[in-house]
Amino acid sequence: MRKLILIIVLLPGMAGAAEQQKKKTVEPQKKPAPVSANHCAQYGAGFVQVHGTNTCVKLSGSVRVEFGSGR
Repeated sequence: MRKLILIIVLLPGMAGAAEQQKKKTVEPQKKPAPVSANHCAQYGAGFVQVHGTNTCVKLSGSVRVEFGSGR
């Protein structure tokens, strides 16, 4: 009878420990984030490297259009 009570008391703890061990072994390893090799980032946002060179450029611009009429 003592053995039966002991098994009933210890069984939930053993099952929890087995589940934790299973989670540890199944959990995939996370890969580190890729390191960016963009040396143009030091100049600010929007700068990109010209392919095949070490030159950094930023293209930007704006367009303004006005219409008017006279009587």
